[in-house]
Amino acid sequence: MKKNSAFLYTLEVTAPFYYFYLVPVAIALVIVSFDFSFQGLFPTTIASSLSSQHKFLNDFFALCNFFVIGLILVNYFRYPLRPTHIRQIRQHYATLKPQQRAIFGGLSVVFFCFILGFINLTWFLIDDEALPSYKEWRKGDTVTYLRSFAHPYISAFAISFQYVLIVFLALMLINILNTQKCRPC
Repeated sequence: MKKNSAFLYTLEVTAPFYYFYLVPVAIALVIVSFDFSFQGLFPTTIASSLSSQHKFLNDFFALCNFFVIGLILVNYFRYPLRPTHIRQIRQHYATLKPQQRAIFGGLSVVFFCFILGFINLTWFLIDDEALPSYKEWRKGDTVTYLRSFAHPYISAFAISFQYVLIVFLALMLINILNTQKCRPC
């Protein structure tokens, strides 16, 4: 019998969790394969001088990101944890040392909310200036190149990894909230 994880429960209520990555990446790769004109959905995307494919990738994964985070929050409030998941959380919490239990405190909730908000702002910050020469390359230029100037297939995977990171952090936040709710007093 398959052991369901309490960490992935909020996504598995709706569909298997890997659909939230595989389906958007497949859709993005298929759509980027065609030459099309896309102006953008967000004001910063519309004003940028990126190619249509890069504009589409940014806006598509931003919408997927907001949809999945909304779905995670709706599932968190709508579907309570099963007794097996509550038992799993309590057993995991009991095995942690006191220093390791600090991640399940109130400060962690504030930290993850701040990080999620900050990373979600990057969908609206588009750097479409010309990249400097290789000798003047800065640390952030690699990410800018991968997201905005690389071949659209490479950009699709780079942007999808940012999307996965945000979904992972949202699941961590929900896991922290579930642990706070279910831990023994």
